[in-house]
Amino acid sequence: FQIVVLDALRTDFVLPPIEEEVKQRGYAGKLDLFWKLGKKGLVFPFIADPPTATTQRIGSLISGSLPTYFEVTYSFSSSAVKTDNLISQLLKKNSSLCFLGDDTWLTLCPDISANSKGTVAGYHSFHLFDLHTVDDGIKSHLTQMKRSGASCHFGIFHFLGLDHCGHKLGPIHIECGDKLSEYNNVIRDRIETLGDDDILLVFGDHGMTDDGDHGGAAERETSSVLFGYTKN
Repeated sequence: FQIVVLDALRTDFVLPPIEEEVKQRGYAGKLDLFWKLGKKGLVFPFIADPPTATTQRIGSLISGSLPTYFEVTYSFSSSAVKTDNLISQLLKKNSSLCFLGDDTWLTLCPDISANSKGTVAGYHSFHLFDLHTVDDGIKSHLTQMKRSGASCHFGIFHFLGLDHCGHKLGPIHIECGDKLSEYNNVIRDRIETLGDDDILLVFGDHGMTDDGDHGGAAERETSSVLFGYTKN
């Protein structure tokens, strides 16, 4: 299966624009692929447990535990997850796990770099005003893997451009809409690579406020969405 994390994917970023006011926002209707794939794709809005900092959210996603506000202090000095987790279990089953994107995963799960035989490339996550380096790096690797037919039984791809756009410009800026349009193409490409029994999961780790920030427990910060797709 493949997992695509779109950092700071707020629920309303993927909802069809209805009200005239919403239509004027840069993100309105840009990530519409979820709604064009019919019954093979399912969309689930969800509430992310606070604190909505990426390190804590990734830790929770892979371990199934609840984050705590005390752990926010680890956001800038992350340490490896000590408990049993999804990544260690995946590597036990198949060592061809591929990882591309936010290098927080590699700090939390050093087993990825140490034991995976798949393509691994982490990118620094704190260059908040850089909208494209991480995303372009992921796409470049995916293109190379697709052309070479590289084995990737499990894939995790964590994009950061939307989150950085929110921090730099705010969510209603047209650049955020451009990012969502870009992700439309990324998801379409991932679907094309799926085998008959493969599953694609696309989700956000958290949302963002109307100022583009996150970390707390406000409704827009905890608002996100999960999309699941299979060919069968």
